[in-house]
Amino acid sequence: MSKARLTLRTGIFVAIIGLAILLANVASRGKDAIASWDYSLDPNGMGAQLLISLNYGGHEIRLNAPRAFKGVLYILDYEGIEKLVADGTITPVVNETFQGSTLIDFTLDRRGPYAVIVQSNVPNEAQVSASLLEKGTLRQDYLWDSEIIIAAGVTIAFLGLIPRMGRFLKSKLSKAQLAQTKL
Repeated sequence: MSKARLTLRTGIFVAIIGLAILLANVASRGKDAIASWDYSLDPNGMGAQLLISLNYGGHEIRLNAPRAFKGVLYILDYEGIEKLVADGTITPVVNETFQGSTLIDFTLDRRGPYAVIVQSNVPNEAQVSASLLEKGTLRQDYLWDSEIIIAAGVTIAFLGLIPRMGRFLKSKLSKAQLAQTKL
């Protein structure tokens, strides 16, 4: 097998892999509950939940709490978790005050670990349940990866076509020269 044919086939194979990743990303869209948990909050206390490896894109968190409950929802990224552990300061990427049951939409700009903290602002104990849903969006990191792989495959396939195109043009040119010499 010639190098040009091998390069062409390799490029097509790589592009097909990129397309498969893209199609898997599109097919996996949907509203999926990815985590749910309960907080038993002391008066004016806090509860935390660590979530490993959330994806890019839109999320919503549903908090079910008594009507009289008032609280604050904090979502911390990796740097915020490190800062909380190191010196106790809360530096959230999402900071929402809420009362009773609520639905909070937020968007993450990168994949990684996140912590969800609920702070109680009421003088009595409260039970709060939470569920996290991933909105039906394309996962941006998979989308970028598939685009890069498809572009690499098309480039490799094109490099495999260059020698064939050169032979094709050479044969067309020689036929045109033959026709011209017969005139």
